Amino acid sequence: MITALETWTENALCRNVADGNIFFDKYETDVIIAKEVDEFCMQCPVFKQCHTIGREKKQHGVWGAVYWNGKGGPSKKYNIHKTQEIWDKIDELANKHSS
Repeated sequence: MITALETWTENALCRNVADGNIFFDKYETDVIIAKEVDEFCMQCPVFKQCHTIGREKKQHGVWGAVYWNGKGGPSKKYNIHKTQEIWDKIDELANKHSS
């Protein structure tokens, strides 16, 4: 049986990323990688689903261009590089209505 989670992840741009550590350790330690990951995520066709799962399931690491703290909120420490413009774009994408 295929779950909704499995269905949307098949369309995720990160599905075939060879080094999953860019969403965890490397994101935490390299601001250039963090900014590139943010941009990459914001181009993903399933951004909204990913962002929602990260928030609602209290994930840890990058989900929908936000580094989540594992408690349902964004990590202040690992999202410090984001400008207000990036946060606005994330909010816009996360709240975008499906067509």
